[in-house]
Amino acid sequence: MNQNFEFISDERFRLSIQDDYGEMLKAKNSNMWKATHILAGSIVEALLVSSLIDIDYQPNDASKSILHIQLHEAIIASQANSIISESISDVSRVIKNYRNLIHPGRVIRLSEEISEETATVAVMLVNMVSKEIERRNKVSYGFTAKQIVSRVTSDPVSMSILQSLLASTKSNEKLRLLKEDIFQKHTEICSGDDLPFHPDLLLDILRNLYSQVFKDLDHSGKQLIGDYYSELITRGDSSTLYMLYLLMENYYEFGMAFYFTDVSARLIEPYFLKKFEDNSPLMFKGLNGFSLIATEEVCFTIINRLIFYIANNDNSISAEDITRLMVN
Repeated sequence: MNQNFEFISDERFRLSIQDDYGEMLKAKNSNMWKATHILAGSIVEALLVSSLIDIDYQPNDASKSILHIQLHEAIIASQANSIISESISDVSRVIKNYRNLIHPGRVIRLSEEISEETATVAVMLVNMVSKEIERRNKVSYGFTAKQIVSRVTSDPVSMSILQSLLASTKSNEKLRLLKEDIFQKHTEICSGDDLPFHPDLLLDILRNLYSQVFKDLDHSGKQLIGDYYSELITRGDSSTLYMLYLLMENYYEFGMAFYFTDVSARLIEPYFLKKFEDNSPLMFKGLNGFSLIATEEVCFTIINRLIFYIANNDNSISAEDITRLMVN
């Protein structure tokens, strides 16, 4: 069972559902049957509402926010919009009754049985609903940013079909990849011990992923990334500066500025060149495409830095790197 709920596009829903799922399992393992039932109903409701938001569903009552619809309404709307099948809709109606167990009178009035067996069934039903929504989301919504990152870092060979994966990925998820999820995975890899592959391989995969996703964006999407870099530079708090440093050293390519607005490009170019002068040879990889926009002054800075590294016999800059830069 996917306990990370990576198919949920909204981060707030995903984290909330993830927490509730963990609490549900803890409750079941602690013989807290009523709590297990109530959390099961809560999870299904959140799963359905999140999926309805993804397709821009609007309640029949225009005065009601989708966040305020009842579980039975969410079930009907989800089946009508092919988010869940008829059989899963029936399962969801069973879980709907669990939401009402928070009211003591209902248990007494309807003689509802709350036991280990029914709690076990509740967890199984949640898993069934979750798997159905994940499967159908791939068709109706496409891949989320987290699913893309998870896929390529757990199965590096899948980079060979990245273009096919991106073809089924919405623009907002591609932007989320470049703004959030690749950065988060990079940090996780650098601080993690139990990794499926060598960290250098995983980080190279992320760099390639970042470059390919940027190229796949339309012009307005590329400009939004430029605006994002500008925002990070302007904001300047400690956490933002760390993110900016990591992005500049590992992911930013000079040629990206060709697609940015003039305002963003003027802000980002000198910042990158200053970092380039002061920091690691890894930033040489960020010079890809510099010939698209480099001025004579920029070329002078780059060549000076190349000479410095060559004169100091820095073996971390390969002949292939230098040849590639000169060709660009």
